Amino acid sequence: MKNNFIHQDLSILPCTEITCDIYDHKEESILWVEIKGKCSHGSQGEHYGKFLYQKIGLALLTFQPLAILIDMREMEYNYGDRIINLFQIFQDVVIYPEEGFITSFVLSDKNRFGLSSLIQIDFEQAESDFHLDLNSAYDHLIKRYDEI
Repeated sequence: MKNNFIHQDLSILPCTEITCDIYDHKEESILWVEIKGKCSHGSQGEHYGKFLYQKIGLALLTFQPLAILIDMREMEYNYGDRIINLFQIFQDVVIYPEEGFITSFVLSDKNRFGLSSLIQIDFEQAESDFHLDLNSAYDHLIKRYDEI
């Protein structure tokens, strides 16, 4: 029966335009995801969306964190819809069905205008998951983490 199957070696799709590094907190159930590089425009960026989806999805399944800090300060993004995969992964991977993941995103002038055109981002809202400052993003994440 095994002869009817072909062995498949699964790996994350390679991507040369951006990097996605994962850091696991030494004591708490928190991941720091650092995304850097320049995203391709429009439909040319399909591969980076898949890359981020796979890399972050694998990290979520492997480490099963309660909280994730997504640091995109050094990611250049202007337009294109494939980046939505980055945000979708947190709904698709379900480890804690009642609570979901605690997320905090750090944006910059390199990407906030492009991302705001795709998803609604309100930097003024006190409980927003989107921040322009690393310290405020981390503080927001820790505050919600400590409430668990």
